[in-house]
Amino acid sequence: MTVLGIETSSGVCSAALWDDESGRFAAARIEARNLHAEKLVTIIDHLLEDSNSPRMGIEGIAVSIGPGSFTGLRIGLSVAKGIAYALGIPLAAVPTLKALALPAGEWSSSAIGPGGTFAVIPVIDARRDDVYCGIYPFRAGELLVEALDDLWLERAVRAEELLGHIEELHDALPHVVLTGDGTEKVLTAAARRSPAIGRLAALPRHLRGADALTVARLGIELIRRGDVPDLDTLEPRYLKEFVPGPTGVHSPTIRSQG
Repeated sequence: MTVLGIETSSGVCSAALWDDESGRFAAARIEARNLHAEKLVTIIDHLLEDSNSPRMGIEGIAVSIGPGSFTGLRIGLSVAKGIAYALGIPLAAVPTLKALALPAGEWSSSAIGPGGTFAVIPVIDARRDDVYCGIYPFRAGELLVEALDDLWLERAVRAEELLGHIEELHDALPHVVLTGDGTEKVLTAAARRSPAIGRLAALPRHLRGADALTVARLGIELIRRGDVPDLDTLEPRYLKEFVPGPTGVHSPTIRSQG
């Protein structure tokens, strides 16, 4: 199956084609400042042209659904929906935090050691003191799906609150790897909280971003399982909402996570 992946949740916009049967892939990325739908469509068209892949050859779409940049997520989903409607193909909504966690877990397994259990915590800067985050357990580079129900998958919290939860999980997950553009914010907070800092490792900066190829890989799994949403009601997963501030400027507030 050939799937087009779209990732627009951060400051880098990327698109990728992934064929899980042949292993063939192609990818393109640009800085996403002032991203608009026409620019994203142009990137996709160039990707298809450079890889000699006709648009009609796309069998599914996978889009990074959030959390992340409000504007980027809206644009990415709008373009993904347009292609899905036009071609009559399924669209998979891939959690951005999971798309960050998967390559980090695969990369970190060699450093942790064979059979070692560790947690990857993708962290996205949510402005002020807030972060979007999730806690994903891995063993030998494989995501431990059966353990996910007991952990945070998607939260919007203060960095200090995340560190407190990391400390609570010390016995079950003694090794922690951070990734995402909110990594430095958490490390800065951890430096003021000495019990946590010694347990935190961070992915190299150039590996911390989400990418469309991972989104496509995860999307294929969802499509093959039939886990696809209704296009008419699908919305980005923001985790935060905007409310009017005292001066009339809209300020972010954390939505209750339950």
